[in-house]
Amino acid sequence: MKIKFFLSFLFFLFCSVNIFGQFILAGIHGANDYYYDINPDEKLYSTPTPNYVLDTFSIDINNDNFNDFKMTAADIDGGNWYHYIYCTITPLNNNQIAIAGYDSCFANCPPPDFLYRLPMAKAFSFNDSINKNNIWIDSITYLAFNKWSATTPNGCGYGCNGETFFSNSNYLGVKVFIPNDTLYGWIKIKGVSWNADSLTLEEFASNLFSTAVEIYKNKLPINIYPNPNSGRFTIKNDMTNYDLRIYNILGELIYCVNTSSTKTDIDMSDKPKGLYFVRAVSEKESMTKKIITE
Repeated sequence: MKIKFFLSFLFFLFCSVNIFGQFILAGIHGANDYYYDINPDEKLYSTPTPNYVLDTFSIDINNDNFNDFKMTAADIDGGNWYHYIYCTITPLNNNQIAIAGYDSCFANCPPPDFLYRLPMAKAFSFNDSINKNNIWIDSITYLAFNKWSATTPNGCGYGCNGETFFSNSNYLGVKVFIPNDTLYGWIKIKGVSWNADSLTLEEFASNLFSTAVEIYKNKLPINIYPNPNSGRFTIKNDMTNYDLRIYNILGELIYCVNTSSTKTDIDMSDKPKGLYFVRAVSEKESMTKKIITE
């Protein structure tokens, strides 16, 4: 029992990490942030047709080779029965979007018959603070929508629309979770059309880490292959004497070792399939990568 306790103490001592507050200012990026200018600007446009038509663009907000958010402009035209047009952002891998609130939609029959509420993305202005004090959700969020139906409910039909982004350039607030860190970022949007069938993406930025570890960009690359994998994979980097940590999607530490090798073979074939985070931490450098076992 004493040996087991001592080993657990050592595991905690060498594999724990401090957590500090985090935020980012809309439109601002510093030396320890990742920034990407979409050049030329990316316009998503959905042309009305009698089919399900959408235009999408995926964003890797913190440059770890995994997409974190998906932007969509959609047009679903059902002829005389319905027509749905909207611009949305969808968080991937349990990430989150800052919202301004919800728009409610009611049917045309008297008295008004409530149909649904749609979460609307918050439009941040330049230099606004994006942090934990905002309202966050982890599901599809609307920038603008225009929906019409002739039959719902009870044949009364409805027509609803809403928007939080229109004409001027504004910023989306986003949140990404990695083990023991919460990263905040922004995505600059302009030109959301009045009928919600198009939007333009200009640039985006994100924190990299919120721990006490100082960041040195591009000096601590870690390569993981294959990825995705069956639970067996190899980690290579140019660093020696570092902690190698692996976390599950809940942020629970499931593997930790201090190593001086530039190549480490990992066998997680006995673990559940899914998303994991691999983190290499030295005295002054840190890098986190996502992996998928399947």
